[in-house]
Amino acid sequence: MNFSAGEMADNCSDSTGAENCTLADPTGLVPSYPDITGWLQFSITTQFMLIFVIFFTNATVLVLVAYFKTLQVLENSFIVSLAAADGLLSVAMIPGVDITLNPTRAGNKYACLLLWCSIMFSSSASVFSLLALSLDRYLKIVYPLHQYMTAARVCGILAFVWSYTFITAFVLPFVGLNGIKDPSFVCFDFKDVFNIAHLQFYCYINGLAPFLFMFVMYGKIFRVVWEKLRAESDQIPAGAEGVGRSKQWLRRELKVIKKLTMVLGTTAVSWIPTTCMLLRQIYDPTYYPTFQTRVILSTLTYMNSAVNPLLYSLRIQPFREALSKVFCRRCQRPNAIHPSGRDTT
Repeated sequence: MNFSAGEMADNCSDSTGAENCTLADPTGLVPSYPDITGWLQFSITTQFMLIFVIFFTNATVLVLVAYFKTLQVLENSFIVSLAAADGLLSVAMIPGVDITLNPTRAGNKYACLLLWCSIMFSSSASVFSLLALSLDRYLKIVYPLHQYMTAARVCGILAFVWSYTFITAFVLPFVGLNGIKDPSFVCFDFKDVFNIAHLQFYCYINGLAPFLFMFVMYGKIFRVVWEKLRAESDQIPAGAEGVGRSKQWLRRELKVIKKLTMVLGTTAVSWIPTTCMLLRQIYDPTYYPTFQTRVILSTLTYMNSAVNPLLYSLRIQPFREALSKVFCRRCQRPNAIHPSGRDTT
């Protein structure tokens, strides 16, 4: 989501930028800035592309799970939640593109809230789904002899994730906990749209805290897996029977962890800079990020939802096999028996 209209209006009201501002219409809502025209076009084009990519990749994950019964297992519940949250972001981006193309609509209070609350809701649901997915992997690796994630607990966790994020990111601003007091508010300035206390709560609890928990869990996971691998190598001679299965399991878990860590890393790179920028805006009234900075950070946040299924979901073996059955039928190996010989293929 770019911030062209709000930032332009804000800059035009500044005494230092007024002399360089050329109004395109009598209302003064759409000033002309030749120096950012390229960035504006880049932002709009990127948003259109990401809407389709995000929707297609995450919808593919959901369709595969719905179509193939082999994927309808308990451990894939959090993957489905992550894909659903990321897919919703593509829908939430549509009002943002509309307001970018029609800046006069940014003055409508409820249109502005719908834009930002939808993005906050889908992004929070994505982050907490990734946290639940990480917790599931943590419990399976660190406490392999205990079955913590029962069907009831998984349903309870997912119900809490979606209800909590919906209430905190969507319902509260609409029922009155927002910062829109003046009809001349700037839609693209978070401090004008949201209540400051609510914005701080969102940044710390829904933004930074989940990443802190995930980093701690992955540190423990890597340590446990590494210690088990070293213990296996030291205690059992090479080539001994019984080491194969254990090592294969540990290496498979380590591979899955690496993939999930890639998702965690890309999510952190995508969202932490934006969160830090927002916190600086809250605590430093003199700071106002440039249009180029906003475009870059917003593009990073949206790209995260596009790469999540490519980095994790669609790289897991069962998902790859299901995907090949749908899009690459020729890749499947037929179990044909040659009638003239003993060899089989």
